[in-house]
Amino acid sequence: MTDAPDGLFAAWPTLFSVNIAMGLLLVFVYSAVRSGFDIRRRELDALLIGVVFACGALISMMHPLHTAGGTVDARGVFVLVGSLFGGAIGAAVVALATILYRIEIGGPGIPVGILIILASALIGVLFNRRYGDRVKDLVVLELFAIGLINVIATIAIVRIVSLISGRTDIPYATDLSSLVIFPVGTVLLAMVLSMTRGRDGMVGMSASDMRLTSWLFRPASMPPALSRLRMLL
Repeated sequence: MTDAPDGLFAAWPTLFSVNIAMGLLLVFVYSAVRSGFDIRRRELDALLIGVVFACGALISMMHPLHTAGGTVDARGVFVLVGSLFGGAIGAAVVALATILYRIEIGGPGIPVGILIILASALIGVLFNRRYGDRVKDLVVLELFAIGLINVIATIAIVRIVSLISGRTDIPYATDLSSLVIFPVGTVLLAMVLSMTRGRDGMVGMSASDMRLTSWLFRPASMPPALSRLRMLL
């Protein structure tokens, strides 16, 4: 539980060290369980993703940031990425667990909290349906855009509910910082998860090395200068 009176920009190190770093660790736990039990069925994989990202969302809610505009955590990032890669099954698991815990926390923010969770799950499922198995091939800008859409939806929900309830003291600095921090968190979690679900390794390389190399040298994700350098090599 951390105080951040000046908004999320001042709490950037805390947000990433507690929330995003924990999320990255959970992704590696997912990879280890998936490989250890040789999970190949799509439904079981989606269920595992939902459980792992539900854990991330709950941990995030246990360590929120307190800003002038209220309490902020990264639950939306975990719900979004879990739904994006887990589809309807993953979304159902992560959303249900997160909603139940939000109800357990209590307080007047329960309705808006539930709306944010449902919106993040819906956005993730919609993009999962849009891209299908190509989700793991999304590049940085695409993932950032999906994260940005999720943040905009979250801000809209908070602002509309606040307007209806007559509350106008939420600083816009919190919204502006969220537009950067949460999409970046979405990119980081999604990229690492994509690498754990990539192609098999090449001869002479471990599977993880190959996945990392594949992402680094994917033409669509590289600036033109790096693409030309790759052609020369």
